[in-house]
Amino acid sequence: MYERKNPVSKIVSDLLGKKTGKVLGSLLNVFNRSYLVYLFNSLFKSSTKFVVGGDIYNYFVHRYNYTWLNERTVELPIFKAFLNARKGNILEVGNVYSHYYRNEYEILDKYEHGTNVVNEDIIDYSPGKKYDTIFSISTLEHVGLDEAIVEAGKVRKALLHMQSMLSPKGIIMFSFPVGYNPELDNMLFNENLFENVICLAKVPSTNNWKEVRVQEMKDFKFDRDTFTSNGVVIVKSTSTSI
Repeated sequence: MYERKNPVSKIVSDLLGKKTGKVLGSLLNVFNRSYLVYLFNSLFKSSTKFVVGGDIYNYFVHRYNYTWLNERTVELPIFKAFLNARKGNILEVGNVYSHYYRNEYEILDKYEHGTNVVNEDIIDYSPGKKYDTIFSISTLEHVGLDEAIVEAGKVRKALLHMQSMLSPKGIIMFSFPVGYNPELDNMLFNENLFENVICLAKVPSTNNWKEVRVQEMKDFKFDRDTFTSNGVVIVKSTSTSI
């Protein structure tokens, strides 16, 4: 799993480079991640609701990775509701869920160590059994991209391999931020590869999120200064739909 950037180190870097505008932006970023802002969001944002496909969810607020500022605030309640309804063998690709909820599922993460975590590349993983559910929360965008050896096409291989590990009626559910991985963006916007898609866009003026159509996010950029997304996609697929 990959963590959010440290905003303090960003301020130091900008000061050394004498980028006044970026320094002010970085200072605001630090304030937005402060304990005071966390308490405010815990009291108010966590009781605020958003709607996806007619279903109502509460925004999720947690100090780890400052969820009130990024896509985790909508991803986690959606994934939690999905997982609550799933039974059988369940695998998480990328150790994310356990940082926020009690996780008794099997976890596959190439880099991060922890309880029930298998450190292996998704491409090479051979569990010797099938899964009824495989899920991944904003992790696949890093596959083949944020690795020692950049490998074009690896994220597609990862998805196909995950598909091969599904039981006959199994489901994969995964999310990724728009504008981060060109290959995933191409699968979404140009290849129309994903059938069951939820698209959520951040509303900058309120820091809330709303459901939008796929093509409305085509020009969205990933904010690499704050390492946050302006749009996130959640995909559900079966063993035959990718």
